[in-house]
Amino acid sequence: MMRGQTVTSGRRIGLAVAAAGAIGTLAGLAWMPTSAPASPAQAPAAAPCAVETDKVAAPGTLVLGETVDVTLTVSSRCLAEMPLHLVLVLDGSSSMAGRPTQDLKAAAIQLVEKLDLENNPARRVGVVRFNSAAAKLCDLTNDASAVVSCIGRIGAAGGSAVDLGIKEAVKVLKSGRPVPDSPDGREVMIVMAHGDDNTNCSRVPAAANQAKAEGVLLVTSCLGLGCDFHCMQEAATMQRWYFAAVTSSNWGRIVDQIHGDLVTIALWNLKVVDTLPANVRYVPKSAVPEPISISDSGDRLEWETWNVPADGITFTLKVQPLEVGHQPTNAGATGEAVGLTGDASTLNFPVPMVTVNEVSPTATPSAEPPPPTGTPSAPPTTLPAAKRIYLPKMDRS
Repeated sequence: MMRGQTVTSGRRIGLAVAAAGAIGTLAGLAWMPTSAPASPAQAPAAAPCAVETDKVAAPGTLVLGETVDVTLTVSSRCLAEMPLHLVLVLDGSSSMAGRPTQDLKAAAIQLVEKLDLENNPARRVGVVRFNSAAAKLCDLTNDASAVVSCIGRIGAAGGSAVDLGIKEAVKVLKSGRPVPDSPDGREVMIVMAHGDDNTNCSRVPAAANQAKAEGVLLVTSCLGLGCDFHCMQEAATMQRWYFAAVTSSNWGRIVDQIHGDLVTIALWNLKVVDTLPANVRYVPKSAVPEPISISDSGDRLEWETWNVPADGITFTLKVQPLEVGHQPTNAGATGEAVGLTGDASTLNFPVPMVTVNEVSPTATPSAEPPPPTGTPSAPPTTLPAAKRIYLPKMDRS
């Protein structure tokens, strides 16, 4: 199988990286963000990621009129781990009283344990509590015991001003930057809220947009059927970063999903464009995930996504060759990948070939021989009766 290697342009585009990766299975992800993650004006020191592309088509031999499954893949291997600065923004309102607060604390501590801060000095965690007001409980730190102690201080009283919690978390992230306007790695906040006391959602997306403008990835989780899920969903950087927890015990499962992606993210942004030749037709609605754009003639498909994990991402579509012969499935597939440090790579995919054969003509069965003209006599049904015969005796004298 051929593999297409990337060509690194070497240019800087000044993108701070909001970290995380694809959650769960790709099929269940929403690809279009409510707004594209914003980027600050300066990128951190280089720690580039090597990107690989591949493209295959199956079956390799088919009959005219049949379709071909085309698969494009992108994977990336980073040469060094980027710093991860994470702030837990935790609901301490009265609606969290009892079991919800216990489960919230347990889930937050579970995430801290999984991050293994002592053995990963590039990872630091802060804690913010919000109710009617917001308070910083921990600055960014690599001390796991200190973070766990801060989480333990979460109570349950007052209202639920999610927007104030987001604003306070941005302050914590900024205070951890070596240069105030220049994040040196991935900045993430995880907002875990009950949300039903939030009576003015208009303030929440506004605070979230300010955080996104700083290059921060917002992950939100909404507890209970009474939660304002529209509000929390809009606050998330992308819909794929919104999680609904029907019960507070689900927070542990959500934390498990989030953890793996925070530590394996390799690409901040990925764009892929596939162009078909005139003698190959795109099968409508066959592309997964759904492209962000398809040309009117169906000969050009474009995808874009953010926060791509190291183990890669896959794009699939069906095409139908319109001519017989050995021919390419596409005119060309290209893309652009932006790494966590803002380094951009131009992507080139291999072009798979298929062999299209003529449709075999339908075989015509040979005609049956005509019946004989005469009527054959029926075979005897019984044997003739046996007869005794006498032979003359010969004289031997």
